[in-house]
This record gives sequence, structure tokens and C-alpha cells, in this order.
Amino acid sequence: MSVSDKTGLTEFAKRLSGLGLKLVASGGTAKCIRDAGIPVRYHRERDRERERDREREETEREETERELRASEMLEFQLGIV
Repeated sequence: MSVSDKTGLTEFAKRLSGLGLKLVASGGTAKCIRDAGIPVRYHRERDRERERDREREETEREETERELRASEMLEFQLGIV
């Protein structure tokens, strides 16, 4: 979330958090919510986590492809294919 007018923000954020929602906010909004003692993540943290997840998935996909090629090469060399 991102708001320019912070009036009523902390009360709104408390209600959302009370419903079990995880809050993500931009700079000043995140600071206002955090200063009120309400758990909030800065939106750039979420972006970094998504990028790490994408990188991890790509690495796993590449490793799987390498293992598959190695297995196929071994089968070919052993005449199993």
C-alpha cells in the first residue's frame, strides 16, 4: 500500500493486520506503519525476495537439465538407449 495522506493510516493498518493480512508498503507509508508497531514489509524487500526465488528456480532448472543430459549421455555410451 502507498498513501500520501497518512490520516487514519495506522488504524486502517491495525485492522488489516488484525484480519491476518500481511502488509507491504512503500517508503513513508511503511515507516508510518512500522513506527506504530504494526508489522509491515517494505515493498522493495518483496521485490528482492521474488528475484531471489526466480534466480533459485532458474538454477534448479539448469541443474536438472545438466543431470538429464549427463544421464542420456551415459545411457548412450552404455548402449542402453
